[in-house]
Amino acid sequence: MNDIQVKQMIDSINYNLPISDTSQYGLIGSNAGITLFRVYLYAYTKDEKHLPAIEKEIEDMFDAINDSQLDCSFGYGLAGFIWLLKEVERFGILEPDEDLISYTNQVRQIVIQSIYSDIHNNNMDFLSGFLGKAISLLPLHKDDEYIIEDILIYLESKVNGDISGLYNLSFNDGMPPGEPYINLGLAHGLPAVLQFCTLCCENGLYKDKVDNLATIIIDFLIGCADVSTKKSYYSYYLQKNGGSDDASRLGWCYGDLSLSLVLYQASIVFKHKIGKEHALQVIMHTTTRRSLDAAEVFDAGICHGSSGLAHMYNKIWKLTAQESVKDTRDYWIDICLNQAKQEDGLTFYEKYDANTNSMIKNFSLIEGAAGIGMVLLTYLSEDFNWDRSFLLS
Repeated sequence: MNDIQVKQMIDSINYNLPISDTSQYGLIGSNAGITLFRVYLYAYTKDEKHLPAIEKEIEDMFDAINDSQLDCSFGYGLAGFIWLLKEVERFGILEPDEDLISYTNQVRQIVIQSIYSDIHNNNMDFLSGFLGKAISLLPLHKDDEYIIEDILIYLESKVNGDISGLYNLSFNDGMPPGEPYINLGLAHGLPAVLQFCTLCCENGLYKDKVDNLATIIIDFLIGCADVSTKKSYYSYYLQKNGGSDDASRLGWCYGDLSLSLVLYQASIVFKHKIGKEHALQVIMHTTTRRSLDAAEVFDAGICHGSSGLAHMYNKIWKLTAQESVKDTRDYWIDICLNQAKQEDGLTFYEKYDANTNSMIKNFSLIEGAAGIGMVLLTYLSEDFNWDRSFLLS
């Protein structure tokens, strides 16, 4: 693997990505993710040939919002679109005129209202609930900081200052009602709450409150790890009665790698020495799972595929300068490049569909070519700003 191969793959991905239609505007799971890739490709290359597609897609997404029943989530709706617009403005592609500012403020208010609906319904999920929506609004206007306080009041009322109180949290992950449990995945579980605390602290929001909550979560994550493991320190979930499921795969959505990366970052921010040491220990253990079977990797997508692993190891390499982490990053980048398919002279990526046990073309940020393109771009540019959309910053 070399930079030329990576650049060629980025060009192939860009060439084969469709111009998004007007039916979807979600960031993680639908068309806005494709636009995010084009925005970062423009920022890296400075080539204005990318601008017409970006401008058309944004215009189409505005139309979709006006014509559809509103989804306010970060993964699939308005909150993610707000976050995308911030990135577009940051790179100078979209000038914030009065109409755009007015429109964005209206959308923000709709998202804020939906946060309170989520709190009422105990939906704190990152992709569909109030955590992702609140993060999309950062940095907050001074007048909107009450939103974070209200979320923290809700979380404090559930946890009640004690590790055992974490089992009072509700996880929107499709699990049937039963024994109280904690979801240990970043996509839907407790690590997302910890990263929310970290982001609040970094933005100077209610430091005492988030410090208390973050410390409880860090201590819990250290205490529930299976330190005798031969595969993973963490399962997918942990029941209050001590039960758990099998050892977890490596991925962004679930598993030791994303959990330990979030734990490492939080432990630095909240000055938790033991948490930092433990997180690094878990990270180093994951570097021994260097095969598709050991990591349970079936495709190249960010969610649970090779590109997501490559990106997280790339980020950890920048944080720790551990050579074994860099080597593991390069291993997964090579795997990712080799997972591309060729057909009629075109290069494309497929995601694994567990329901049908088949491979399906996918262009999204979370499971498809747009996300893979973002990972490869970051490998070259070292611009990690976009990965806040995956709670990795």
